[in-house]
Amino acid sequence: MAKLLGAEQRCLDWTDAPLRFWPVERWSQVTVERFKATGHTFVDLFPSAEEVSLIANRLMHTLSVLAPDELWIPMGVVDHVDHRTTRSACLLSLAEAGDRFSKLPVFMYEDVPHSSSVGRAAQIRAALAECGTHLVRCTEDITDVLAEKLRLVSVYASQFELSKMELRIREIAGGEAEAGKFVETYHRVEGARGLPPESHLSPDWGSLATLQTETRSLLADRTKWRRLTLLALPSGHLGRWKTDTESLMAAFPNAVLKVYASEEVAWQAEEGLNYKSTLAVVRRWTGWLCAIGCELFRFRTPTIVLWSGAFVSGFKRKLLKALFPFRHVLFAPKLCDFCGLLNEELGNAIPSRPNRSVSSRLAITNSATERLFLIFACLLEIVLE
Repeated sequence: MAKLLGAEQRCLDWTDAPLRFWPVERWSQVTVERFKATGHTFVDLFPSAEEVSLIANRLMHTLSVLAPDELWIPMGVVDHVDHRTTRSACLLSLAEAGDRFSKLPVFMYEDVPHSSSVGRAAQIRAALAECGTHLVRCTEDITDVLAEKLRLVSVYASQFELSKMELRIREIAGGEAEAGKFVETYHRVEGARGLPPESHLSPDWGSLATLQTETRSLLADRTKWRRLTLLALPSGHLGRWKTDTESLMAAFPNAVLKVYASEEVAWQAEEGLNYKSTLAVVRRWTGWLCAIGCELFRFRTPTIVLWSGAFVSGFKRKLLKALFPFRHVLFAPKLCDFCGLLNEELGNAIPSRPNRSVSSRLAITNSATERLFLIFACLLEIVLE
């Protein structure tokens, strides 16, 4: 695309999100099938503070060499972690630069065609305003170059189906223009240049704010907890398993972690487990019955439920909470959402920990209670079949 525009492209030697989530050397046909079935698993992640910082440092070096006349950065209105990470890395680099680039005009563009997401641009503007960064909304007439824009968009392998993309692009570009005209929206950055907490920039900030309050309550006694339970339901997401479990262990240094994950999700933990964690792969609804039985009388054990409906109040959420009485029960769609909030609350201080990972530790224990419920679940399954 850069060549078609007569521009020069410079890469920062940073791999795409799917290859960071699942390293290239570990990809196989099975991984490809998983990506096809649930591609969002590999990309819809909470940006890593460490990655944001690393990219910001590289950007600062590149900016110093190029000495640009103006800077354009994505607004990050989409769930895709690469868009959000790039946005935050650009803001961080400018914030840390101080007066070095204070005279440099900076603009944010809405990620087309994702900019049709209702309310996200307004939410990002509000989050930036909290740290003194103001966005002035502007538009540019692109009627004469729309055909060229569509041709360039189709260059991307992920957007080759121009027939589908064109409808969305035309709808966005024509939304605020006069009849027969098309415009593109962008924002001029004014005031202080800062980076608000990543959670405030998230598309789910409204729901994350509630989870953040619950997380603070849990962290108030973080050294007291001796055990944590994590339930990854079929629609849940284990996030970046290795780094996220390290965050959990750092936040709750005296606790061990018991994970129950459905078959659909458990593969995300194939990297292995932290030496203070165990994983039980749950099969069928009878397996969940066993898991609930094993946890039923572990009162006061903080429990995190990973589930796509985590941010939706309703009967299912109330039922899940009722199944685990006398304890903190927190809900999140992805483990990285919860751990992202943990890291923000603790100032992203994650000390290194001993690496005693193992290839697999499944649901085989010496607990008489767990064996009893497992036998009961197996008998029930035989009867029902």
